[in-house]
Amino acid sequence: MNKLKQPKYNRLSTSSLLAVLLFSLIPFCISCGGAKQTNNKTEVNHTTSNLTPIFNVSARTKSFLAALENEISGHGNSIENAQLSEKFIEAYNVRELDNDYSISGFIKMNEDFDSKDLEQIDVALRQPTGAITTVQVPLKSLGQFLKIPGIEYFEISEKVTNK
Repeated sequence: MNKLKQPKYNRLSTSSLLAVLLFSLIPFCISCGGAKQTNNKTEVNHTTSNLTPIFNVSARTKSFLAALENEISGHGNSIENAQLSEKFIEAYNVRELDNDYSISGFIKMNEDFDSKDLEQIDVALRQPTGAITTVQVPLKSLGQFLKIPGIEYFEISEKVTNK
């Protein structure tokens, strides 16, 4: 019987090939993430929005934040000069006063909470009942509000309707 000769692979060439492949991919992977340089300005690739809270929020509040981001990006606006649709305003009980939008809700606070943090960003704080109080948050301050230490939980209010 005639045996077919199996080709012998040189181990050194295989490992060299793997090393070249690995070192070729590392710069590509590094260049795809992080910061990029354009026109002498550094732009950071953000994977999270500035409307990401550092504390727990209700499911309705999560829905509101996602819808708000879509509403703003769909109109090419920023949160500071947003022109919200009537449908959005009605759906989330957004209040408008002198072209400034705000939302109501309640927060649960912990021992790290300082009401001065809310005053600095024009959030109206009502009389607390224990660790819970209601707030009126201007939309232009929402990003800052969602980063306030000492808040454990936030839930936006719903419009009360008679059935």
